[in-house]
Amino acid sequence: MIKQLLMTLIVLTSTCIGYSQEEEIEIEIEAIIAQGYESYIEGDYETSIAVYKQAIAIDPTSALANNQIALSYYKLGDYDNAILYSEKVIQDNNDPVYVLSSYVTKGSCLDIIGEIDASIKIFKEGIEKFPEDHYLQYNLAVNYFKINDLKNAEYHALQSANIDKNHLSTHYLLAHINHKKEEKIPTLLSSFYFLLAEPHTERAKEALDMVYTNFSKGVQEETTKEGEPKNINITLKTNSEFGSSELMLSLLEASKSLEKNKDTSEDELFIENTTSFFTTLGDTNKETDGLWKGFYIPFFYTLAQSEHIKTFCHYVQQSKNENSVAWLKENEQKINAMFSWLNS
Repeated sequence: MIKQLLMTLIVLTSTCIGYSQEEEIEIEIEAIIAQGYESYIEGDYETSIAVYKQAIAIDPTSALANNQIALSYYKLGDYDNAILYSEKVIQDNNDPVYVLSSYVTKGSCLDIIGEIDASIKIFKEGIEKFPEDHYLQYNLAVNYFKINDLKNAEYHALQSANIDKNHLSTHYLLAHINHKKEEKIPTLLSSFYFLLAEPHTERAKEALDMVYTNFSKGVQEETTKEGEPKNINITLKTNSEFGSSELMLSLLEASKSLEKNKDTSEDELFIENTTSFFTTLGDTNKETDGLWKGFYIPFFYTLAQSEHIKTFCHYVQQSKNENSVAWLKENEQKINAMFSWLNS
């Protein structure tokens, strides 16, 4: 999973009369950095490094220059030098913006080169200084997930989501964590939320597979003799926080085989069951705290009560369902109406 780096803020200033020598040096460094940044955004990282080092020659402690060099080396895949310059920023501790960026860069580099324990350590150190940064929380969660420490992975992913609910990769990670934990309801909630924002990528295909799998998980149709009623076996986790909701979900899945649904298409059943799932969760949930019960469930409950639930169900399936793709092409106005409603 690709780690995300903080974008560096470059402030361009114009030369003015009356600055002190220290201020003039700072202006000169910023002008050099601006020049190097032009090469950086064009993907010419070797040139950007050469330009940035001109700033280092003027002030070796410049957090801005050292941070930019670290990011350029990261882009080049020279992780040892990226770590070296990131560490310089962290040790000098001159500017919190660039110190934070350097924690992300160094931790990401250590992860990439296989030093996952060291990466976890640096992200934890960064969180001690910047507990409200969701990138550090998210990246630490990813590392814990890689070593199958699902408890810590979920804890830090939830921290990330609570800080910034717009960070899609956190919702995607939470879906994977809970899928691995075999927690059906949290997996579905995170997957659905992710799919609403990113419905047509490779990651969307994985999220949609998790939706399909968890809708049907624990429900098994038993083969019987011809003419005899089919037996449906339902298996539930006994220690799940969402035990009653899981039972409801299993009953919805089992109802597909009922006589009354024999002429109902899979697409129609998906819409019906998704609507029932969101509605029942909202009706039975009285809590207002936490990501699951304080954010996801109220959001999807409101959606289920709206006129846009059918559009939603087709929209989130577009990465794998050709019927949904065709429906969406014919109903662009409904898509626009759904997002206008969501934004309001």
